[in-house]
Amino acid sequence: MDSKFESAIVQTHIATLQGIISRMANYSVNIKTWCITLLTGVIVVLIEKQSSNYSWIGCIPITLFYLLDCYYLGLERCFRGVYDEFIKSLSTDKTIEQLLQFNLKGKVSKSFFNAFISFSTTPFYFFMYVIVFCVSKIGCIK
Repeated sequence: MDSKFESAIVQTHIATLQGIISRMANYSVNIKTWCITLLTGVIVVLIEKQSSNYSWIGCIPITLFYLLDCYYLGLERCFRGVYDEFIKSLSTDKTIEQLLQFNLKGKVSKSFFNAFISFSTTPFYFFMYVIVFCVSKIGCIK
């Protein structure tokens, strides 16, 4: 096996990238959990006060969590790309210093906007908006 693969710095760099990717995925799960928790609290307060006129307030945290989730998903995808490029570049004749350099400029914003139409974000937050809409319509019937 090539000594470049066995280098401690290469192994550490791979572990670091895997840790970053794992944290970004974990942040996405935590954001969805917080969104459900906060939206449930808002809905309970609205139902208790019997004021569906303020149900639009539930859309504010949904939108903020949606943006934040897309940001973390975009970052996760960028770092997955960095990881893939790093693994591919191990077979080239680059030095270790050249291998360890990466550039995320321009990639984060593109990944952020691609996350808006992702299957892991759009259906979830669309469903949250539907819940707020249903609560506002049910509240008007009373």
